[in-house]
Parts: sequence; C-alpha cells; structure tokens
Amino acid sequence: MGGREGLIDTAVKTSETGYIQRRLVKALEDVMVRYDGTVRNSANQIVQYVYGEDGMAGEMIEDLKIDLAKLSNSQAERKFDFLGTKGQAEEQLKAIVGADQYKNIQGSMLLQKKLQDEYKQILSDRDLLRN
Repeated sequence: MGGREGLIDTAVKTSETGYIQRRLVKALEDVMVRYDGTVRNSANQIVQYVYGEDGMAGEMIEDLKIDLAKLSNSQAERKFDFLGTKGQAEEQLKAIVGADQYKNIQGSMLLQKKLQDEYKQILSDRDLLRN
C-alpha cells in the first residue's frame, strides 16, 4: 500500500510543480531587459532597476583562472612583493605608477607599509585558496 501512495504522491506533485511553472512563465512572458539595464514589462513599468540585482548577465560572465594558488613563495615574491625584491616586481611597479610616483613610494614609509600589507594579504588569500 505504501508504494502506491508514494507513486500517486509523486504524480500529483509533478503536476502541481508543472502547473506552477506554466503560470510563472505565462506571467513573465512580457518582461524583458531594456538597453538601460532595467527590467520592464510590456506596459513599460519597471520590475527591477538593475537586471539580476548586480547588472551582470550570467551567460556573459567569463571564466576566471586563479593561478595564485599554484604560486610558490618565491614566485609570489617575484610577482607581488614590489619592495622586497629587485627585479620583475620592481619594474612592474615602475611601469604601473610611473617614475615620479615610484620615487614618492620609495620616500614614503606609509606607502611602503601599505604595499607590504597588500603583499601579506595576497599571501594570506593564496593560503586560504589552497585550504
């Protein structure tokens, strides 16, 4: 007797969820995303100010590779420790901020501390990704 009740219950729930889906699709068939990023119905009433609550279409988001987790300590130091090494990172910093700003960084203990704190945060994030 229990097996039959289970089959009937499954059949009823399938029809209920199918009907709910049909009603939902019917109710939303006139809703569309406009060029200004708002979601509006056929009467041009705003349903949502920003599509998807963040304005990004899920199908358009790219995959992002995070190579940080694979970097060894020495590789991370060469790439991200702008003050602790001489080489690639120092040249990157000069290219990013320019020669004048680079001189300002070299003369400011506060800016150097911020860069070191950022480097420590990157290492912390790497360790978090690994675990």
